[in-house]
Amino acid sequence: MGILFGAGIWFIANSFGSVKLLGKQARGLTKAGKSVMFCHKMRNLDPTFSAEYFLDKSISLMKLIVFSENPQELTICQCSHPLPEKLREIVDIRCRNSGINNYSIRDDVCNVSVTFYTDSLHYRNGKVLPKSDKIRMSLRKIIKKPTNLGFSVTAVTCPSCGASFDAEKTKNCTFCGNAYPLEENEWVVTDIRI
Repeated sequence: MGILFGAGIWFIANSFGSVKLLGKQARGLTKAGKSVMFCHKMRNLDPTFSAEYFLDKSISLMKLIVFSENPQELTICQCSHPLPEKLREIVDIRCRNSGINNYSIRDDVCNVSVTFYTDSLHYRNGKVLPKSDKIRMSLRKIIKKPTNLGFSVTAVTCPSCGASFDAEKTKNCTFCGNAYPLEENEWVVTDIRI
């Protein structure tokens, strides 16, 4: 009788755990239609566009901003306001799901708003606290030419003088001083909220 009772308790406990995990994975499913429309539109404009690449790139940009000591000095961070203090508390982050909120494409400029559904660890008042967060991020890119899947902001070539330099924190070429057109090659973050 004890074995049956124990097995019943084990089954119920694991069922609740599975339902909770499914709930975490299902966050953002209401945005699936908008996400598919965005990817379809981008593939029509840029045959090299990949939903997986865009997702990985946007997650990388989010993490770069969240974990940077001074995100406002990064060239990919073109936010017009200070970043929320809650972002500064995050010490670890795992993206569970994401979805496109809205997007617009005008005059070869694409603006897109993405929500990331994350499980994060926040360090606050000497304690590490697990939280489920919704991080909303707006991105912008000029889409005149196909995506360069091998592009790295840390090794760019100046279109004016041909010099190679690290554009992660430098907006102008370190040799000729001309502004580097980052948005033609890379998504930039225009807003981030939690």
